[in-house]
Amino acid sequence: KEDFTAYAKREYGFDLDPNTMFNTMVKRLHEYKRQSLKILALIAKYADIKSGRVSADDVLPRTVIFGAKSAPGYYLAKMTIQLILSGWVLTYLFDRPNSLWTGLYLFVMMAFSIHRVLSKNPGLSPSFRFVIGLSMTLGGFSILAFFVMAVARRSFFDPQYVIPLGGMLLGNAMNSVSLGIKTFRETLVGQQARMEALACLGADSGDILQPFVIRALETAMVPTLNSMVGMGIVSLPGMMTGQILAGAPPLLAILYQISIMIAIASVVTLTSFASLYAGARTLYDKKTQMIRLPETKGH
Repeated sequence: KEDFTAYAKREYGFDLDPNTMFNTMVKRLHEYKRQSLKILALIAKYADIKSGRVSADDVLPRTVIFGAKSAPGYYLAKMTIQLILSGWVLTYLFDRPNSLWTGLYLFVMMAFSIHRVLSKNPGLSPSFRFVIGLSMTLGGFSILAFFVMAVARRSFFDPQYVIPLGGMLLGNAMNSVSLGIKTFRETLVGQQARMEALACLGADSGDILQPFVIRALETAMVPTLNSMVGMGIVSLPGMMTGQILAGAPPLLAILYQISIMIAIASVVTLTSFASLYAGARTLYDKKTQMIRLPETKGH
């Protein structure tokens, strides 16, 4: 134990107490296996100690060590590892607030969001891809800046506010834009002859593509609207649930959640509309006066 304690300190900077019981679990990572049960047991024990239901003097001190491996394509494992890594990074940022590191973290979040949208929608022209990136960047950061600075009245580079709020806003924007672009591309399949005929009759390219843009925008908004309709009746949102579990008054948690949902609806609408409306405009080729449809697998 002393050798391992020295190794953990030397290689990873962890301060372990060799006088505690070492509880080690190393196996393949699965959500339904014993790692999850062990983590839940630790959380329950910690909650009992914090609440006073169990005295800390009655609990045997222990150090729990986890190790796991998983296939690269296993999404739950990737999610778990990403959350653990982000927890370490956020702990560092919260303890040592720095505008440069906070800005870099936001940049990585935005870059990953844009990358996920574009990777899920291959075959788009460079101009369409640029429009999506610009729409998500300007729309996401403008709503985030307004919420943090005008509503929460905090510095935009306060990591405790801007990073979790940015995660919620950018995550929802990523999902809605990806869904909207996917729907837009799929509804255009097989419509080339129809659009060429309308163009030959003198119809404006914007008017030709407008029905497809509207349908895609409606689809992109569906998850957010469904969430808002069922909120408080069917389900309690994560932020509100977390605040209530942390001891916040329910009415205060509700006020926070309402403001968050307004911000989410705003960023989803703004980024989806800008990506679809401006992106559709890039499909019109002025030289040939034709609408160039984005490439789709199998077409």
